[in-house]
Amino acid sequence: MRFQRGALRKVRRRAGDMWMLRYRLTQPDGRRSEHTAPIGLVRDFPKEKDAWREVDRLGLHVRINLVRC
Repeated sequence: MRFQRGALRKVRRRAGDMWMLRYRLTQPDGRRSEHTAPIGLVRDFPKEKDAWREVDRLGLHVRINLVRC
């Protein structure tokens, strides 16, 4: 199993710019598909470092890196 961190991206939404975590998961047939998870608004987490802290607080790394059979 490889550990992945993902990547943060700012995305425009009606409520304002939002941090989104992008990551890839391997499907049972071997294909990889991209998934996203919302982190929070940029006004709440103005720096990328703040957004990474929120990712850690939410425990998203654990959910991303689960072994799926």
